Amino acid sequence: MALILEQPYIDEMIAHAREDAPNECCGIIAGVDGRAKKLYRAINAEASPYRYSVEPRDLLRIHREVDSNDWDFLAIYHSHTHTEAYPPYRLPRRAGIQEVLRRRLQAHGGLDQGHRQALSAPQARGDE
Repeated sequence: MALILEQPYIDEMIAHAREDAPNECCGIIAGVDGRAKKLYRAINAEASPYRYSVEPRDLLRIHREVDSNDWDFLAIYHSHTHTEAYPPYRLPRRAGIQEVLRRRLQAHGGLDQGHRQALSAPQARGDE
């Protein structure tokens, strides 16, 4: 199933990354049948420029709203403020989400310095 992500969601991820720089930002995209319905900015419990984890109470808040709308978790996104984007094969477990689809988006590349933005959505391995 392809992730259908309209431009306002991409713009929101980039804005989120810029606002949280120099630390990594993280968030969750929820929706139905691969179509995004809502982007949730999440709290990075690590408060780090090199790693992230979704703060547990924030994850519970997001889960409850997603469940109440009968949506699915479609993607986890996070920024790379000091490194190139690469597939973090343990991403869903580290984020505290076991059942999320193995996709995510990354906004990366000098966000705190105003350099060009890039988005990618490589597939992570399914052996997590």
